[in-house]
Amino acid sequence: MNIENLTNPENILHISLNVNKSIFKDVFSKMEFIGAYEYILSAFKRYNIPTMNIAIENMDHLSKEYGAEKHNRRKRNMAPVSPQHEMFLKQFSEVTDHYEPDLRFKTNKIDILTEPEIFDAIKSTNRKIIMISGFTTDIEILITTAILYNSGFIPVVISDATSTYSERMFFTALEFISMTGEVIDSRDLIKKWEY
Repeated sequence: MNIENLTNPENILHISLNVNKSIFKDVFSKMEFIGAYEYILSAFKRYNIPTMNIAIENMDHLSKEYGAEKHNRRKRNMAPVSPQHEMFLKQFSEVTDHYEPDLRFKTNKIDILTEPEIFDAIKSTNRKIIMISGFTTDIEILITTAILYNSGFIPVVISDATSTYSERMFFTALEFISMTGEVIDSRDLIKKWEY
């Protein structure tokens, strides 16, 4: 699939996963995320691309302790807090507070398509290309990409509009994501839509 097909607004639905301050404060690429996310939100609005905001909260684990332990292990690789930390948190709020998605959903399942309400909403758009942004690249976005691909959609991850706790995990996840989906960044969209 070429960039022309992937960026045709009439075929695109945007899913924004877990975009909240509690995750953002710990990710490694705050500045890149803010710039990319602000751009895609304004571009999607301009091109009438619908956006679904999906929060995956309190994921079901057979053992809550095991789930917490795995999460803490992932966070051990976090980059140290930068001097611009508070400024980035403020910018994140400014971008996300002025943004209203077309639909909002909450789920406790990492497989978002097992929620009938979410699956029906995605299907009802009749759009096959699902652009994905949000957190975290190495778990929720990686798994969502594979699930969408296996359900007949074309998942496209906007890499700089996603992030996770460490650069190493981020790039490893993007490599895996490229096996079942497409990986582009906001500059690809700027080149296609602004020039």
